[in-house]
Amino acid sequence: MLIAALICIAISVATILLFVLEVAPGRNELVAQRLAELQNTARDTPKILQQRKRQARTDRLKAVVAAFGEFVAVFRDALAAPTLRDALGFLLRPPCWKPGGAGATALDLKRSAGLVPG
Repeated sequence: MLIAALICIAISVATILLFVLEVAPGRNELVAQRLAELQNTARDTPKILQQRKRQARTDRLKAVVAAFGEFVAVFRDALAAPTLRDALGFLLRPPCWKPGGAGATALDLKRSAGLVPG
């Protein structure tokens, strides 16, 4: 029983020793290459973090532009209106309002989409 335990311990120690020698830098080219890559990545970490922060800011800005883009279009229409009355109409009337009644109303848009019969 004692001999079997000593043999198991000897095999375990030999396995660990071989593993340590194989993984030690410089012994295995793949391991050494991977360690060098990880060390280079550590140097690039501040750059990567800056890029991620810039990307997050850009994403937030895109969300704001998407949310308020329709308001910008309405104000552009109002600024391009020939009269003050038409400008106020763009700001205060329903969506798709045009001077002279040329624009489609919300009900017209629903009918064209097939959401309302008629």
